[in-house]
Amino acid sequence: MTAAGTEAPAESVVPGLRFDPSLLAMIVLIPATALALWFLLDVSRVLPEPDAAIAVERGDVSLTREGHAAMAVELPHDWRRAFPHDEAFYHFPLHLEVPPHRLWAMLLPDVDHGLEIYLNGQIIGSSPRLDTFAARAVVRPLYVVLPDGLLRSGTNDFTFRATSGLPGHGVMPAFYLGPDETLSPIFARRHFVQVQLVWLFGAGSLGMALGIAVLAVLRRHDTVYAWLAAVTAFWSVLTLLSLTPLPAFPGTSVSVLYTVSSTGFCASAFLFGLRFAGLERPLLERVIFALAAGGIVLVVLVALVAPDLTHRVAPLGPAAQMVIGPFVLALLLMKHLREPDPELFLLLYAGGVVVVFGTFSWLASLGMASNAHAQYLFYVTPLILAVVVTLLIRRFVAALDQSEQLATSLAAQVDAKSRELEDNYRRLADMEKRQALIEERERIMRDMHDGVGGHIVSSLSRVRALELPDPHLGETLQSALTDLRLMVDSLESVEGDLGLALGMLRNRLQPQIDAAGLRTVWRVEALPACDAFSSETVLQILRILQEAITNVIRHAEADEVELSARVQGADVICSVRDDGVGLPDEGPINAGRGLHNMRQRAERIGAELTITAASPGTRVELRLSL
Repeated sequence: MTAAGTEAPAESVVPGLRFDPSLLAMIVLIPATALALWFLLDVSRVLPEPDAAIAVERGDVSLTREGHAAMAVELPHDWRRAFPHDEAFYHFPLHLEVPPHRLWAMLLPDVDHGLEIYLNGQIIGSSPRLDTFAARAVVRPLYVVLPDGLLRSGTNDFTFRATSGLPGHGVMPAFYLGPDETLSPIFARRHFVQVQLVWLFGAGSLGMALGIAVLAVLRRHDTVYAWLAAVTAFWSVLTLLSLTPLPAFPGTSVSVLYTVSSTGFCASAFLFGLRFAGLERPLLERVIFALAAGGIVLVVLVALVAPDLTHRVAPLGPAAQMVIGPFVLALLLMKHLREPDPELFLLLYAGGVVVVFGTFSWLASLGMASNAHAQYLFYVTPLILAVVVTLLIRRFVAALDQSEQLATSLAAQVDAKSRELEDNYRRLADMEKRQALIEERERIMRDMHDGVGGHIVSSLSRVRALELPDPHLGETLQSALTDLRLMVDSLESVEGDLGLALGMLRNRLQPQIDAAGLRTVWRVEALPACDAFSSETVLQILRILQEAITNVIRHAEADEVELSARVQGADVICSVRDDGVGLPDEGPINAGRGLHNMRQRAERIGAELTITAASPGTRVELRLSL
């Protein structure tokens, strides 16, 4: 339903189906997710060509920088599993033929722990700080340009000092040596996907969190927006912490902050899903709150009492939420199976992807799985943002449709009330006009009755008392008095009631008919009230019928006169019939002033007057449309 002047929402070509953003998202998101994962895997496999760079895949590892008790290994090598220590040293004596005046570089594709790189005894590079719990899911490339003159033709000693206090973070990757112009584009591509793209995702989710927070403030009564803002806010902090070196803060503080973010994200995501699906589970919500608060409090206490154990206890916060996750997803899935909803499907899909990658990253952080691709969890950000945007657009469209429907309904009600007010105003104006006419009629009737009527009655009484030799004078005064009374009757009669006016006419003319010795037959049916019977119309009808009866008395030589009135279709027919001598055999029937006046009166009120022979007598018929 749309208001006048607005366009109806576009409909699909299939009858009964309307465009739904969530349906489009369902069609696009699944193949888009698969394509994105394929792209990430493809980028992660981008390495230099064998003939373009030197791949170093073997070396020695020991616990000392001098290389005592070194052990030959193949790269990649998980030194954390081989040595129960927080650091190890890798040695690579390489014989190189260095071309003159050409800049060389070193590319390490995937680094998940701290590194210091030495060339011929001098440090040439290091990785960012990766010794906190916030860096558990971070795997990034490392690129070092070899200083000109330090790399020499012949044997060069490459030493790597690997450090990590976290289980699962201790994989020394194979690395590549080659010309800078060859390795630099490969590093730029991997760095964009593994670092810059995640930064971009984190910034986008943070902006989304701020926007949703504004909605949550504006719609405080709807807690769904508040939980959605919490979900996106915790996810943004989680993403940015994983990529941001924080040298000014101790590792325990960053780990605690990371634990709070990851635990808060899981808890708020579960609560948002329950509220969004309309599932009231107070006990489950209390359990989610209790586990989240307990995990955070435990990590904070351990960080205060035993900081060295923080990294071991920190995974317990999100781990407790991972236990709750399947129950929440099962509830949402059952709700969707009972009541299929595209929005709920999107939540289930996004939540399932997050659970899968989150579980993998969590296992990697515990050292129970490879950390090579653990950072894939953060590539779920576009999926989360797409789902959130789709849900917000869908809600906005639904709210807009509802507001348009309400506006249309309100406009219809306003139009109805306006028409009702106009009708009431019109009726009030008609009543005021009618009241003014009634008052004016009463004034005229009083003036006619007390003034002209009184003079005519007084003159008629004197004529009769003096017995003047001219009898027509008395008849003239009597006719004038009858006309005056008919005028008063037409004004006094209820407007629109012709039957009442005809009754008054009979009362006025009956003495005159009786004086002429005529029998009277009145056949007046019940006539409907009609606005067409105004006082002017009623007066003209009465005068026409009066003239017809007067003609019968004067000229018809009749014994009986009949006045009838009936409804025929949409017309009212009034007639006067006598049984007298009838119409003349020759000559026009409209001769005479009386008949001429009758026709003029009929034309004035839009009526049809006919005079026909009645065999015997004459019939005068007046037809007036209702």
